[in-house]
Amino acid sequence: MEAWRFILSWSYTVFHALQDFLACLRRSNAKIEVVVMDMGKVFILWRKENHPSAQIVFEHFHIIKLMNETQDLVRRRIAAKLDSGEGTAVLKNQRFTRLRNVADLTSEARACLSKIKQTFQELADVEALREYLLFGSKCFSLNEKNNEIEEVV
Repeated sequence: MEAWRFILSWSYTVFHALQDFLACLRRSNAKIEVVVMDMGKVFILWRKENHPSAQIVFEHFHIIKLMNETQDLVRRRIAAKLDSGEGTAVLKNQRFTRLRNVADLTSEARACLSKIKQTFQELADVEALREYLLFGSKCFSLNEKNNEIEEVV
């Protein structure tokens, strides 16, 4: 119950802060073409109501956070299906190894990451996408027709 009260209070506060911001924008007569934001529904709804023609661009931090959470879910799903054996030994105690930048890993940790990728193709695919998002593109937008996140070139 306390968590819901906090979320509702936070959303209410954010909504009012955005309304104050909107008043300033209207006074300035600015033409808004792009809105950079985090992935919160409050921000998306605000943009939809007040600047429907403006393109949404998500902050890079939130995209990477979402990718890290996805990667962890994939790892947990794979680990839950494993019986004790080689696969379990490969994944054991390697959660944070996969979340670090490859350049920052020790040679031992790189070897463990390589073994994980060789053993579990799904984790290798998710890791490749994460690395691309980290070091490739830095700008993502919301395609509202199919509700998907797209790379902005």
